[in-house]
Amino acid sequence: MGLRLTIIAAAALMTVAGCGHNEKKYTVVKDFPIEETLEPVRVVHYDPVESNILTLDRAGDWWISQNIKNYSGESDSKCFSLLDDDFRTVVQFGTWGRGPQEFVYASYQGYEGMKGDSIIITVRDWTLGRLIRLTAHTGNGGYRTELHQDFHKSMRAIHSLGDGRWLCNADNNRYYFTGPEGLQKTYLEGWDEGVNETVEAEITYMPPQFTGETISPDCSRLLVYSITWPVLYLHSIETGERLAETYVDYGPDDIASENYTADLSYNPALYLGSRHIVGMLNDEGGYSPIPSRIVIFDTELNPEACYSIAPANYFGLDPATGILAAISYNEETVSLYDLSEWLSK
Repeated sequence: MGLRLTIIAAAALMTVAGCGHNEKKYTVVKDFPIEETLEPVRVVHYDPVESNILTLDRAGDWWISQNIKNYSGESDSKCFSLLDDDFRTVVQFGTWGRGPQEFVYASYQGYEGMKGDSIIITVRDWTLGRLIRLTAHTGNGGYRTELHQDFHKSMRAIHSLGDGRWLCNADNNRYYFTGPEGLQKTYLEGWDEGVNETVEAEITYMPPQFTGETISPDCSRLLVYSITWPVLYLHSIETGERLAETYVDYGPDDIASENYTADLSYNPALYLGSRHIVGMLNDEGGYSPIPSRIVIFDTELNPEACYSIAPANYFGLDPATGILAAISYNEETVSLYDLSEWLSK
């Protein structure tokens, strides 16, 4: 273990500097211990007419595609597609709209399990700020919804922590905890500096960066990934403390510079097993001819590996097999990469 940490420390350029008035430390990674090109084990073409894939998530024995919303007004446009392991559409479900059992902006939240021939998932309706349990029949696509929690305003993130506690992120992009009464906000460390509720509630407000997040398998950590900059943030869910802040290639001083022109960001970053974090860094959101990069960190955000892959826009991950499914919107393909070796490391 000591040798491994020494190699990691030697391979990465560690920059420590002040970050805000709390003098928080951050790390800038310039090199990874492993840097290789990774070839796909399989490339599958999907039909965007059937499933116009925006995101992919593994749900039990299925893949779930959150589909790109169809603004043409077609009545049969569905929010989600259930896909088999060849990424063929099994059934579609969920309807766009403002009526009962419909979604204004449906975002896949998580897999709850199967009940007979029906799959049960959690869906966040971003625009309305609702967390909804959806049960869909895998044969005919019939579904029903059940309201789990309503925050009555647009919410980028809603995660139940049990006992009436929630982890939230409204459109001002500040992560916070709420208690059972829903009135008290406790911001995670580093996310409440200079908050102006009145200004940030305006529809025209643009936060300095946009982020996504994932919770560790043991529910003890919150991993926040930036879809604006090449940075990951790690927080304790118990205390809200920021445990690590890790940049790749460019640090906060670079990003703040008027000469900064990079368009490098995560989309997304997820846990692989209990010992590794996998992220995909895209240049220009994956639309650039520059290869995307799959980067691997340990759970403290120490760098482990960097793999160059064909340009991709988004990826899904099967945590049981280590298969990473990278989506290219332009090519209408899903490229499968084998990361199973990291399950045993």
